[in-house]
Amino acid sequence: MTDKITREVVEKLFADIRKENEINLDGPLLWGYYFNDTKPEKLEAAAEALEAMGYEFVAIYSDEEETDFALHVEKMDTHTVDSLLALNEKFYAFAAEHGLQAYDGMDVGEEGDQDEEE
Repeated sequence: MTDKITREVVEKLFADIRKENEINLDGPLLWGYYFNDTKPEKLEAAAEALEAMGYEFVAIYSDEEETDFALHVEKMDTHTVDSLLALNEKFYAFAAEHGLQAYDGMDVGEEGDQDEEE
């Protein structure tokens, strides 16, 4: 399981975005969220549950050996440090409830553009 995302990590994410990008963090952005497991069928079931919660399914990726898989969902949303921390906690609980290996974090970009952050 990956380490939990701390307040310091999220504060740095926001500071780096404000400093290095021309992305407006005060408006809606395309946030991507990632969940990991060794069984793609568990991620498929999680994707359905997340879609019911308003998230859009993007893909399930695998490593070259097809032994580790990652679910990617996304949603247009506006976040503060506090709201993103709260959502991360919700996703850690979601991963545990669905028997997934991990909630692995997020990235953010403007609609139609994915910038990597975590």
